[in-house]
Amino acid sequence: MSLALAIVCGLIFGLAPMMHTRSDATAETLKSGSRGSAGTTRHHVRRALVMAESALAVIVAVGAGLLLRTVHNLTAVDAGFDRSRLVTFSITLPPASSELLGRVRAYQRLLEQLRDVPGIRIATALTDLPLESPLASYQTEITNNTATSGPLTPAINYYQRVMSGYFEAMGIPILQGRGFQSTDAVSQGMVAVVNETLANTYWKGRNPIGQRLRPFSADNGSPWFTVIGVAKDVKQSGVDRPAGTEVYLLVDQLATDSPTTWVAIPPPTMHVVVRTTLPPAMLVPVIARVVRNVDPSVPVARLREMDEVFTESIQRPRLLAQLLAAFSARAAACGGRHLRRPGLHGGGTAPGDWHSHGARCRAIESA
Repeated sequence: MSLALAIVCGLIFGLAPMMHTRSDATAETLKSGSRGSAGTTRHHVRRALVMAESALAVIVAVGAGLLLRTVHNLTAVDAGFDRSRLVTFSITLPPASSELLGRVRAYQRLLEQLRDVPGIRIATALTDLPLESPLASYQTEITNNTATSGPLTPAINYYQRVMSGYFEAMGIPILQGRGFQSTDAVSQGMVAVVNETLANTYWKGRNPIGQRLRPFSADNGSPWFTVIGVAKDVKQSGVDRPAGTEVYLLVDQLATDSPTTWVAIPPPTMHVVVRTTLPPAMLVPVIARVVRNVDPSVPVARLREMDEVFTESIQRPRLLAQLLAAFSARAAACGGRHLRRPGLHGGGTAPGDWHSHGARCRAIESA
C-alpha cells in the first residue's frame, strides 16, 4: 500500500516543476496587463501555486517516509531459510554433457568433492534460487483435493528440483513428516515434499503425509509422487511477495536417460549452495578448483553470499524510496524559498524577484 502511495506521489511531484514554469508564464502575462485588479489576481495566483507546490512536497515526503519504513520492514522479513554463512554460485554444463543421467552424475561428483573441503559443512544444488525464482503456473493433479474453488487440475506456482541435503543446507525446517534421505534416490516409489501453503490449500483439515500428486501431462505419462514431508514456506520470488504453492522433487531420484515427465529433465544450469565457515574470498579458489576437476571447461558464475541475494531482492523498493526522499527534499527547499518571499502575505514584490527566484528553483530541481 505504501509503495503504491509513494509511486502516486512521485507522479504528482513530477508535475510540480511544470506548475512552477506555468506560474512564471502567468506572471509575465499579468505584468503586461493593467495594475489594480490585475495585480491582486497575480498575487492570488502566485500564492495558490506556492501553496500547491508546498503541499505536493509534503505528500511526497510522507510517501517517501512510508516507503522507507516498508524497506526497513522488508529487511526483517523471514525468507523461510537461514541465509547466514550460506554461499551460492551457478554452473552450466556444456552441450557435450547433455546426456541426462550423465548430467546428474556430474552434479553429484561436484557436491561430493565440495563436501570433502575443510570448512564446508554441507553442499547441495537446486534448479531455482530462492528470492529469484520466477512465479509460474504448473498444472498438477492432486488426490483428495479439499479446495472448494478453482480448477479441477490446480496450478502449482513452483516446482523446485533439488539434490540431496537441500533442506539441511538451506536451513529450511520440516514441519511435518521428513525431508529427503539418501535412500530415496533408489526408492521405487517417487516421493515429494510440499510447502505449508500447498498443504493448507489443497489438504486443509487432512494429513498431507501420504497424499499424492503428479505434474499434468496430456498422455498421463507422469508418475505419481507421494508426499513424505511438509516444509516451511520460502519466499521464492522475493521478500515482498507472498509464498506460493510449491513442490520439491529429488533430482537424484529422477535421474534417468528416458524421462517420462518434464520434471525428470535436469536443466543444464544449476545453482549450488554451500554452508561454510570460510569467508567467500577463501572459497573462490577452492570452488574453482573443484569445478575444474569435474569439467575444466565450466566457469563458476555469480559466486556470492545469500545475504547479498537477499539485499538485491529489496533493491527496487529501496532505490525508489531514496529517489522520493531526494525529490521531497528538493521540493521542500524550493517551496521554502517561495514561502519566504515578500508579497505572499499581503506585501509587495519587487520587479524581477519572482523571475530570479523561479530560476533558482529550477536550478534546485535540475541539480
